[in-house]
Amino acid sequence: MNIINTIIEYIRIILILLNQYSNLGLLIVAVISFFYVRKEYFLKRRPFVDIEIIPEITEERWGFWIMLINKGTFPGIARISKAILIIGDETYPTIFDTETVLVPEEKKKLFDIGHINKKGLDKIRGHEYRNNRAEIIVQCQAKAIGDKNFLYETHYKYEINVQGEKPVIRIISESLK
Repeated sequence: MNIINTIIEYIRIILILLNQYSNLGLLIVAVISFFYVRKEYFLKRRPFVDIEIIPEITEERWGFWIMLINKGTFPGIARISKAILIIGDETYPTIFDTETVLVPEEKKKLFDIGHINKKGLDKIRGHEYRNNRAEIIVQCQAKAIGDKNFLYETHYKYEINVQGEKPVIRIISESLK
C-alpha cells in the first residue's frame, strides 16, 4: 500500500508540474504571437515609397523630374531628403522643403531635380570630364499619417546614359530602410 501511495503522490506532483509548465508555455507562445502580430501590423501600415525618374526632353536641355509612388496599402507622408544630379565631375544638389501626402498606388510628379544642357551633354559625349557619366542620387523619407517622425527611408542611385538621342536611365543601387 505504501508503494501505491508513493506512486500516486509522484503522479500527482508530475501532473501539477506539467500544468504549471503548460501555463508557462502558453505565456511564451502568447508573447511571441503578440510581437509577430505587432510587427506585421506596422509593416502593412508602412508607406512603401518608390522613386522614379521622368526625363523631359527639349532641344536645349534634358530635364529630370522625380516621381514618388506609394506602393503601400495605407496613405503616408513623404519628403525628399537628398537629391543630387551629378554631371561629369560637377555636382548639383537640389533642396526640397515640401512634404507630400501619398495615398496607396498614387503617383506624384512634383520635384524638378535639374537638367543637363547641350553644353553638358557635349562635354560628356566628348570625354572632357574625368568621370564621363551622369548620375542622380535620391533619398526619400516617409512616415505613416499620425506618426511624429520620419521612420522609413528609400535610397536610389541612377545612371543616365547620354550617348543616344534620349536618356536611358538605369538603377545602380536601391535600398529600403
